[in-house]
Amino acid sequence: VVTVSSRDASESSPSICQVWDANTGQVKGQFDVRWADGRSRSPSFNSDGSRFMIVCGSAVYVADTVTGELVGGPYSEKYSEFYSSHHIDRFSPDGQNFVTAEDEKTAKLYSARDGREMLTFSHDTRLVATDFSPDGSRLVTFSESADTSDTYYARLWDVSKEGEIGKSIVLSNGDGRLDNSAWIRLVFSPDGSRFVTSESMAAQVWDSVTGKPVGAPMRHDDLVITARFSPDGLRLLTGGWDKTARIWNATTGEAITEPLFHEGRVMEARFSKDGGRVVTISFGIHGSQPRNAFRATVWEPVPIEAKWEPRRIGNGQIGSVRNFLSPDESVAFSEVLSDTTPYRGQLWNTATGYDLGG
Repeated sequence: VVTVSSRDASESSPSICQVWDANTGQVKGQFDVRWADGRSRSPSFNSDGSRFMIVCGSAVYVADTVTGELVGGPYSEKYSEFYSSHHIDRFSPDGQNFVTAEDEKTAKLYSARDGREMLTFSHDTRLVATDFSPDGSRLVTFSESADTSDTYYARLWDVSKEGEIGKSIVLSNGDGRLDNSAWIRLVFSPDGSRFVTSESMAAQVWDSVTGKPVGAPMRHDDLVITARFSPDGLRLLTGGWDKTARIWNATTGEAITEPLFHEGRVMEARFSKDGGRVVTISFGIHGSQPRNAFRATVWEPVPIEAKWEPRRIGNGQIGSVRNFLSPDESVAFSEVLSDTTPYRGQLWNTATGYDLGG
């Protein structure tokens, strides 16, 4: 378990990141982080769980999960957009490397083993998103156009050679919708042949070779915050501020189920590993709760009918879908809200929705 907390009330005082043993509750290691603006993101882990990445303010840190020792950082301190930069920082699929922003026009690849700088990817305009291909051989970077506000460039890079593959792909859906870079996300399909962008009020699938759109834009009634392919690449799951998650045909862009309605804005959504379930995270006032909170919901398909039924996982506030589910998806973690007691952790069985104690 990874936590970030303030040492004292002074903004100039460094905060502390601590790694805890989940079995004993003892601190295994810790290091100072800069948290002057009070914003941090939940940690993300590499594929084998040996490293984690945490963002505090505009600084990125990578540390050893077992010892809690800092591997590298702070990185990305020159990238000022906190809410944009979290689309840039990520581990490679094999967990051996990670990419982060050096400044607003430069991304860099580092070794997750020792924090060593490996490659640099320079751009002429502001960088807004990155993603690795499923096999880790390519990196796609997404940057603004210098000419118009509704056009962006996707560049494919050969990670092994630090070379750009072919020409930059120009992305524009023609109706001015690529205009909210603070929320743009970009995710590859499982086979790497396509990728999806989500921004403003629509998601769009693109061919990763030609840069041409695949199928129709998949529209919501408010900002689209997340879009992910199903494991077989045939379906696409989107979620947005219109309080819905939606499932689409990834080739045609047509809706294949009824909307999955929530009480709050949908901030994260993804398929289970077998594609048979959907887990969503929404933010808002849920039921009788006295304040805004994150709520996790697992959805299962209804046979024959084109709809999915919800099964709530606890009443907890959770930080991110990345660290919400255990690797085998059998256990969920949340922070339980209370007006009278401190926050505490809670474990839930995802198959039944029952709590496991904590």
